[in-house]
Amino acid sequence: MQAGDIILVQSSQRTGIITYEEGEMLNHTSFNDYGDVIIYRPNGFSSATPIIHRAMHLVEKGEEMPGGKPAPHAGYITKGDNNQRPDQPGYEPVKPKWIIEDFDLLLVSSHSLYTFGHISMFLGVFQNPL
Repeated sequence: MQAGDIILVQSSQRTGIITYEEGEMLNHTSFNDYGDVIIYRPNGFSSATPIIHRAMHLVEKGEEMPGGKPAPHAGYITKGDNNQRPDQPGYEPVKPKWIIEDFDLLLVSSHSLYTFGHISMFLGVFQNPL
């Protein structure tokens, strides 16, 4: 993903979330690595900027998280593909209700959007309100 790309998001309730660990066993990949990428609000704060990271594995309440602390509740351990360490222990495990959407989805680059836009206009998909 690059700055300026548009990401189309698919509801996680329709697909379920496959973690890195599960993806490795099932040979399920998204964005060139195992498992799904999710969009979530850190610690569930609605005012926080959403984070787009890969779901690495699911922990249960009390299970050891990265850094050695017990998980305060069940949730996903996440990590950015370009990061060395998981987001936890800096954040709590991601509760499913904090996930905005799951995206085993489509990435549309600026170039593709340009092409898609012209095809859509040709087909009459977009209507100009003016």
